[in-house]
Amino acid sequence: MKLKDSQIELIEKDLRRKGVTYDPLHEDLVDHVCSEIEDRMAVGESFRDAYDQVLGRFEQRGLPELNKETISILSHFTMLSNFLTSSLRLFKRNLLYSVIRVIGLSLGLAALLLSLFYNNYEQSFDSFHTQADHIYRIGRITEAGKVATTTFPLANTLQSEYPEYLFTHFFKDRSKTLFRKEDRFFYEEKMMWADGNFLQVFPFDDFQGNPATALQEPYSVVLTSAAAEKYFDHPVVPGDLIEFKWNGDFASLKVTGVIERWPDNMHINFDFLVSFSTTEALFPPSITDSWNMNYCYTYAKLTPATSKDQLEESFPAFVAKYVKDTEKPSEAYLGFLQPVQSIHTDPSVITNYANVIDSIYPQLAVAVGLLILIITSINFVTLTVAQLHERAKEVGIRRAIGASRAQVISQFVFETFLLVTVSFGMALLMLPLSIDGFNYLMVSNVTLDLAQHLWLLLALPGLIIVTTLVTGLYPAIIFSRSNIAESIQLKRRKAGVFLRKALLTLQYVFASALIIFCLVIFEQINYVQNQSIGYSKDQVIYIPHGRQIRENPDVFKNSLMTNPAIENVSLSFYKPTDGIGNTIGVTYNGQEEIKIAANSVDEDFFTTYKIDFLEGQGFERIAGGDKRSFILNESAVKLLGIDRPVGATLDTEFNTGDPGEPVEKRKGKVIGVIPDVHFESLHSTIKPMIFLVKPYWYFYINVKLDGNRIPEGLAHLEATWSDKFPEFPFEYTFLDDEFARLYQTEKRLAGGLGAMALLALITTCLGLFGYIRFVTQQKTKEVGIRKVLGANYLHISNLFSKQFLTAILLASAIAWPVGYYVANEWLQNFGYHVSLTATPFVATLVLLLVISTGTVSRELLRVMKLDPSKTLRYD
Repeated sequence: MKLKDSQIELIEKDLRRKGVTYDPLHEDLVDHVCSEIEDRMAVGESFRDAYDQVLGRFEQRGLPELNKETISILSHFTMLSNFLTSSLRLFKRNLLYSVIRVIGLSLGLAALLLSLFYNNYEQSFDSFHTQADHIYRIGRITEAGKVATTTFPLANTLQSEYPEYLFTHFFKDRSKTLFRKEDRFFYEEKMMWADGNFLQVFPFDDFQGNPATALQEPYSVVLTSAAAEKYFDHPVVPGDLIEFKWNGDFASLKVTGVIERWPDNMHINFDFLVSFSTTEALFPPSITDSWNMNYCYTYAKLTPATSKDQLEESFPAFVAKYVKDTEKPSEAYLGFLQPVQSIHTDPSVITNYANVIDSIYPQLAVAVGLLILIITSINFVTLTVAQLHERAKEVGIRRAIGASRAQVISQFVFETFLLVTVSFGMALLMLPLSIDGFNYLMVSNVTLDLAQHLWLLLALPGLIIVTTLVTGLYPAIIFSRSNIAESIQLKRRKAGVFLRKALLTLQYVFASALIIFCLVIFEQINYVQNQSIGYSKDQVIYIPHGRQIRENPDVFKNSLMTNPAIENVSLSFYKPTDGIGNTIGVTYNGQEEIKIAANSVDEDFFTTYKIDFLEGQGFERIAGGDKRSFILNESAVKLLGIDRPVGATLDTEFNTGDPGEPVEKRKGKVIGVIPDVHFESLHSTIKPMIFLVKPYWYFYINVKLDGNRIPEGLAHLEATWSDKFPEFPFEYTFLDDEFARLYQTEKRLAGGLGAMALLALITTCLGLFGYIRFVTQQKTKEVGIRKVLGANYLHISNLFSKQFLTAILLASAIAWPVGYYVANEWLQNFGYHVSLTATPFVATLVLLLVISTGTVSRELLRVMKLDPSKTLRYD
């Protein structure tokens, strides 16, 4: 029988009059009493008799029994139902705090999940290969360090010496290759020459064709599906032809296979695989049989029973057997085997044609993601602790009427579990919305494919439980220990107060360290972008097709120079930003030969880049045009130990790559010395360099434009190119854009960490806002009393601000040494970097002070505006 509204109202008033109630439990008690009365009325009792019988059980000895019937558990389902009802009421009553906790924790979880996905993606490179654990890249150990390139005959010789293993190699030309299909021409950068074993060492599941024979025959080519769609209007079939230009002539290639889907998590990338046997028809034996020309990348696929150490130990004997006395064993020495799965995250190996990042960046991303989760978890715990203070009387009454500590803890943990579950759900919803921006910032290709992140689905329940225990169990245990009398009287426990202050300080520590690190990154990027590199890179463009004009460069250069919008034109082997991968042996005054980075440049190179001479002069001022002279930079002069460089005689020996003269010995004089200028990024210190004139090495055309007439200069350049080389598409790049790309990783890192630092700051503000809202509510009555007694805003603000200012100052004292250490370690990645000053540390402190003071002041102003006659009624 259902009770009338008037009867329910009577019960509520009577319970309050008898004092057997407490706001957080009032609805539970009323529901219980009403249910008991309805049960008795259903069997014939009147409302008054039923009410008296039920209320009669509220004697002292009956309270524990009532508590059992009200909040004790008769079944797991009933327990969950009761907990759920009570939790939902609590969340509704404290909606602001609940929303802040959920939003903050979901942001932290989303940040951690994205960083874990990113780390998983970067660590997954080359792991999909069959027997990936047994595939290695063979490298050399030289004076410059570990080097990835090896000689042309190495792979085939190793295959004949160790037939039980599989060896393969590929060669990547430095310049782009011109391809033609009917009347369509395209420059292609992703072309490699690979031998017949390549598709067996690196098999692809979706390969169309026979991988064992696809690259065996000369003039064979394997395409990716993207390249096939670009050049053919129909599905590619074996035997389709495509043309490419090499050494001035077009040659036909027969398509022998198509790779449907090229995995983006492979350290090498290509669209065209041309059979290595084609090089035998295009390259002379002086190149393909030379043990001195290290232009190839060689790989080994060992058997499961073989360790890499066994093969490495045989290298010295192998070199002694196959390298002739007239050649240099140091150049052909096989020093190490590098696991293929480690190539992507190991930038220490030089001359590395691979998609490579520093392994510290995925680790740093996970660390930052974890840091943000810790900050948001601290927010969660801080607000939970604050709410538990508010619920201290509830805890006391529950304990007084017989609730055990386990029941109280279970209730609090269940409430936390609900919030954590909702937070996880929101975090998962955030992932699709943020993945594109995250990939842009981190220069990655992370996907939300569940097949790639199956571990998340398996780990999700465990993650929810762990997060629940971390954020909810400790506060619940602390407050379940509360003395019943003190809890009912709302006495504050020192342990809870200390915990809140400690958590607030820890939150500021993490936020400060992260912001300091981000500011140092921004400082370093600004430094490298504005640091003088020693020459002019503005209004300079480069064209990567110097081979087209190296036979008669003056004709093309003179055609360009007829337009005043073109200030200068030059040719070079390397462009600035390339770094110098080529070295030559240099001997001075009979001393031991020293390897020095070399660049071939023409007479106008130093004028184009406005590089001044410390001593001597450039090639264009040599009487008679002596092409056997040299120009050194300062570091090369110091390395060679030359006191008076201009006029000094040097003996050099180097591989030319020229079929007509594969090895050249050149003796000449030093005619000039230039300052140490940066031909690499500021990650590296300036290397000793030697400049010479070697037209066969010209790969790049460097053009200096008039800054006021750039469109006119580009138009003239394109028209001249189209007239001279109609079959070659015109393309160019501004050098300052290329310089910007040198620091793309750092820029994206700064963007990614900056976004995460902002996220950390937002979550810190959310937590601070919720916490200060709680504190002001607790002190509303105190503020009212102080206002009545004449206190002004300044006096009252000191009441609130002191603990926050103390927390920030203490956090700074802890975070500054940590931030200094981390930032200093990161700066060691640069050969030239900023000096750590007080600026980022003080700026972080000021930022946190301003934000915290603003948050506190906003809440304080709200409380100050309240009428004291109303605030005095607060507990």
